[in-house]
Amino acid sequence: MTDKKISKAAIILTGIYLLLVVAAFSLMLMAKQDESLAGIYVVIVAMPWTILLTWITDTSGIDSFTFNTFFLALGCIFNAVIIYLLIQFIARLLSRST
Repeated sequence: MTDKKISKAAIILTGIYLLLVVAAFSLMLMAKQDESLAGIYVVIVAMPWTILLTWITDTSGIDSFTFNTFFLALGCIFNAVIIYLLIQFIARLLSRST
């Protein structure tokens, strides 16, 4: 057995996370302008990067919808990569122990 084997669990869990991200961004982008809590789901799925975004916007004074959306999308991509690598690592550990 090779160590480069792709874990099905990692792909499935990362896919579920990415579907949640797409749903959160869809809700945010389809919301009317007066719906102030439309982006809360994006903030939740992009955690812990939203904390960094808050710090960046406070220190630099950047208050742009485009910048915030791009930064949160980048945070979601980082989260997806972390989820995939972590689940794949755990799957490898479990397959070696059996």
